[in-house]
Amino acid sequence: MMSIGHFIITFIDFIGLWVLFDRFGNLKGFSLEEAALFYGVVHIAFAIVEAWTRGFDIFPWLVKNRDFDRILTRPRSTVLQGLGYDFQAMRVGRFFKGLIVLFWAIYKLDMRWTLDKVFLLIFSILGGNFLFYSKLHHPFGLYRA
Repeated sequence: MMSIGHFIITFIDFIGLWVLFDRFGNLKGFSLEEAALFYGVVHIAFAIVEAWTRGFDIFPWLVKNRDFDRILTRPRSTVLQGLGYDFQAMRVGRFFKGLIVLFWAIYKLDMRWTLDKVFLLIFSILGGNFLFYSKLHHPFGLYRA
């Protein structure tokens, strides 16, 4: 239910974008479909980072409260356990919203896909992951949760 609620709440900002393009047409030469392509890539990258790296936000708390010892005794990598420590299923809603918007934009743009474009899309999402991860976990990053 939280994933569905998060999907609906975060989808409202795309509706706002759609209303802007409906009212003003093209903005600085970009159509709604082109902006939606970028929007989808950014939200997919942000959702992946937001869902999987929350465990590193609470890492100092784990060490301070001596809960990190429990992680060290488990047979899995500490990094892998840190990645999944605070996984929040509600973040899946943002991911699916980005995916739906991305597929809609690809469909509406009627692009001819080549191997270069597929790699560009994949590496854009990966690059967005690194960018958002560095901003979320830097002391002066976007926010600290």
